[in-house]
Amino acid sequence: MTIVNTFKDEVFALTAIKKLDSKYTQADCGLDKPKVYVLVEMADGTEFSFKIGNQIPTDDGYFYVSTSLADGIYIGGEDTYNAFSLTMEDLINTTLV
Repeated sequence: MTIVNTFKDEVFALTAIKKLDSKYTQADCGLDKPKVYVLVEMADGTEFSFKIGNQIPTDDGYFYVSTSLADGIYIGGEDTYNAFSLTMEDLINTTLV
């Protein structure tokens, strides 16, 4: 439960570089087929999700992101992608530390 709570705290703590205009769709940003998709179900049955789409080719290191915790599509940095694209081995090693 600690890892999930930490993950949820991290999602809430994310600071987007900017929110995109509402004319952009999930498909425009690669969020219809995301590079990273995480769905978390809490013990009380509530769920939230987090998605990372395409990297923005004109701004190296930025990605399109969305979460069910907030409306809209945002731009997040490479650190956001790195934080939420851990492998299962990385997660296991994290719990052992």
